Amino acid sequence: MMKNRFFVWILLSVFLSIPSLSYGGKLQVIASIFPIADMARQVGGNDVEVTTVVPAGASPHTFEMKPSLVKTFASAKVFLMIGAGLEFWADQLVQSSGQKLKPVVLSDGMTLIRSADLHRDESVKEAPHASNKSAHTEHAHSHDSGNPHVWLDPHLAKTMVTRIQEALSIANPDHASDYENRAKSYLGELDALDKGISETVSQFSTRQIISFHPSWDYFAARYGLTLAGVIEKTPGRNPTPREIADIVSRIKAYHIRAVFAEPQFSPKVADVIAREAGVKVLILDPLGGETLVGRNTYIGLMTYNLQIMKEAMQ
Repeated sequence: MMKNRFFVWILLSVFLSIPSLSYGGKLQVIASIFPIADMARQVGGNDVEVTTVVPAGASPHTFEMKPSLVKTFASAKVFLMIGAGLEFWADQLVQSSGQKLKPVVLSDGMTLIRSADLHRDESVKEAPHASNKSAHTEHAHSHDSGNPHVWLDPHLAKTMVTRIQEALSIANPDHASDYENRAKSYLGELDALDKGISETVSQFSTRQIISFHPSWDYFAARYGLTLAGVIEKTPGRNPTPREIADIVSRIKAYHIRAVFAEPQFSPKVADVIAREAGVKVLILDPLGGETLVGRNTYIGLMTYNLQIMKEAMQ
């Protein structure tokens, strides 16, 4: 593993010495996760080429940089990231890139939810088995900088879109007016999304959620829902038998009809809890992806998740 990482950074040093490239005259942009990538495409249109780092089905909490991405980073001018410890794997890359790559931390200035679920004391040593995944998770949350899942609140997504527009305009001022116009139009679509979510959630008969990990804190806070339990308080750390029993008890007490798993993680523990509580497992997806039909735009992703919640809670 250490040899592989050493090889990655050797390649990185080589490629960062090459002048920044522009393919077809388009601004080269890197986005850490798909929701950011889609926002960048909505604002940038045909004037940008956007590459997503974390592929569909993978989690940024456990992601490992691949050597094939090094050249992409070296040729890009803008790197859009959430921050708040989510992209723990990007720190060394950004530091090594010098002035060639402009990192844009989209959560900067936001009031982050600081949940006990993200504290470092829930470390790898408490997990039932040691793994690289757990070690990466500990690193990801060792910043103790708050919950990074801000994009799942459409209000905060609007702030992200504005910052993306500003970043693209600075990197490519010749198209600044185009970015501004597209951003304005897209912000209107996000307003409509927010309105639709509010109207649907207002009809929920159940307002308590059992989530897989703390992805939905911002969504719940925005729309008046309550997180009654979290299955994996730290990604990669299985709950203890006592924690499982507590979640089952909460499901019964609140008459919750489903527990929510996520496609980026194994649903085995969620299945166990659902069987114990006599409820079903449904899949909420916080990330989506270019290849996932119905979840291949940010708005489509949020609409999909709203329909899943509606099935369990209305």
